[in-house]
Parts: sequence; structure tokens; C-alpha cells
Amino acid sequence: MDLSRLLAPTSVAVVGATDRPGSYGGAALRNLLDAGFAGRLAGVNPGRSSVLGVPVAAAARCNRS
Repeated sequence: MDLSRLLAPTSVAVVGATDRPGSYGGAALRNLLDAGFAGRLAGVNPGRSSVLGVPVAAAARCNRS
């Protein structure tokens, strides 16, 4: 079983991305940024266009590559 896509992702989408203090989505996004995640980051939140400088989409969509 190859776990590389889970353990070393090249992109991450954070559902519920927000800059509201104390939110799980905001904490996850902030942790990825603070850790220097080098892959593609995207947020999912229907009420925002960006959060903490990261582009945000209204809905999640799976693009298999």
C-alpha cells in the first residue's frame, strides 16, 4: 500500500477555511502556512474568496491526476 499521497501531499484543501480565531479550519490553514508547506494550498468556504492570502473556492471538487 502506497501512503505517499497521504504522508507527503503535493496539495491540500482546507474545508471551512477562515481567519476567525479558534476555528478548526483556520488553525489547519495557519499550521500549514507556518510549517512552510511547499505544495498547493486551497481553502473551501462559500463566503470567502481568500483567507490568509490563500485562494478559497465556494465548493470542493476532486481532480484526480
